[in-house]
Amino acid sequence: MTQTPPKPNILKNLNDRNKGSLPLPQSAKNGSAIVSINKLEDEPRQGRANFWQNLSYRWKLAILLIATAALPAIVITHFLTQISNDRYVERVQAQVKEKGSAFLDDYVLWTQSTVEAEAERIAQTIEDLKIDLSNPTQVSSNRIVRSALKLNANAEPETIESFRIITDAQGKTLAQQIQILSENLSNKPSLPKPDAPVTQKYKPVVLPPGIALGNLPIVQNALKTGRDLSGVELLKGDDVKRLGLEAQAKLEIRPQVTAGLPTSQQPAPEGTYDIDKGKIGLVSMAVKPIKMNGRTVGTVIVGSLLNRNYGITDKFATTSDIPIVATIFARDLQVTTTIPYFDPKANAKDGTRAIGTRVVSEVSRTIFDEQKPEFLGSSISVAAIILQFIIPCTTIKNFSIQRLSQLGWRLSVSLLSILTTITPSNSSARLAMDWEWE
Repeated sequence: MTQTPPKPNILKNLNDRNKGSLPLPQSAKNGSAIVSINKLEDEPRQGRANFWQNLSYRWKLAILLIATAALPAIVITHFLTQISNDRYVERVQAQVKEKGSAFLDDYVLWTQSTVEAEAERIAQTIEDLKIDLSNPTQVSSNRIVRSALKLNANAEPETIESFRIITDAQGKTLAQQIQILSENLSNKPSLPKPDAPVTQKYKPVVLPPGIALGNLPIVQNALKTGRDLSGVELLKGDDVKRLGLEAQAKLEIRPQVTAGLPTSQQPAPEGTYDIDKGKIGLVSMAVKPIKMNGRTVGTVIVGSLLNRNYGITDKFATTSDIPIVATIFARDLQVTTTIPYFDPKANAKDGTRAIGTRVVSEVSRTIFDEQKPEFLGSSISVAAIILQFIIPCTTIKNFSIQRLSQLGWRLSVSLLSILTTITPSNSSARLAMDWEWE
């Protein structure tokens, strides 16, 4: 008679194997193995607990005293580090804001002061000579008038002028001098080389008289009121074309990085702000009525097209004592800048300027929609934290009206931007030069 072998004691075998006396068989898996594994994982914890229990009272007290003494120091160090970072950022914000105001006053508005002075001088010359503006030949043939209209092609970026014009009482040109950048304007503009002087050359634009400019609001208002007007003006593509400056003004709208960025850090939907498909011109200009016997008989118009005037941003950036980049916008469109363009397709900078790109919607909404006088804040752009100070330019104003008047803010059509990158590094913050993506 065959004797039935006794049933194996599985739990005993498992315990023996856990003690290392038996190998774990293939059949003991899943639930049974989990019990064993969990037990093995608990053993180091028991060892640590036994270690603490085996310590003498003196050692336990010493460890507790050291931990108690170190914890406040760690907390205080972290707190002081945070304060240091915050104060540093505040100082940088104050510096950037100061530089932004200087950029507006000493560079962009200097172009306005220049055109105002020239318009005043030419108008005074015509009035002193008693030139008959109803006789176009007398205007164009007068040697003194021709000399007064002559443009300087080698002027500094903040004093360069694009046109000097004399019009009749209807705003039609009687005589003019116009100049445009002589570089290949179909190419994407390259970034400036470090420590290289900024040079841009101009060439004359020859057009016959009779250009109709009476439709421009600033000219129309000057003729209607007889007042001297000046401002940073937006000219439609057709108006710029009539002046022969279309090639310099027209900018291709370039794609931008938007993937992974919140809506506030992306440009507003195309068409939100009228930039005439990139053909809009941003012009610092002045209109001075010409008066004979108390009656307005014409105007002198002097202006500087800011589109592609890289000298003005480059010069400012190189003279600053903190690393910054500068930009001028026509509405939300960058028309001149020292910022490098980041190609979203190549996922890299391509060595050209970021003209033709648009400001993020958070900024355009703050300035244009909410009519705030400035924007000071940070934004995210390709993994860099950008600190930016942005202020609007004024539009039509009388020479005696201050640029910060409420009228100026309400009519603001362009932006000035001063930016720098801030990257926290341990206990301090660091400025990154040349818009480096970090």
